[in-house]
Amino acid sequence: MDAEAAARRTAYEEQAEKEKQQLLADAQKQADAIVAEGKRNAEAERQHKLREADAQTTALAREMCEKLLARNLTQQDDARLLDDLLQKAGVDDGN
Repeated sequence: MDAEAAARRTAYEEQAEKEKQQLLADAQKQADAIVAEGKRNAEAERQHKLREADAQTTALAREMCEKLLARNLTQQDDARLLDDLLQKAGVDDGN
């Protein structure tokens, strides 16, 4: 009887160890999945922020170019208008 009880005890302990190892493996898989998802989310957020920064930089550069072009065109237009006015008035501009 004692040998039979010892054999059952050993079998239970072995089964318990197998279940423990399976639980640990499952827990590790879940932990790995959580970490992988966190990394994916972090990378997606990083890419989103980079796209936002790129869009803001592009918009700012465009705005600056538009202002510079508007200012330059205005100065060119003003000079041309002044030359036209002086020419129509019959004044020599010295060139």
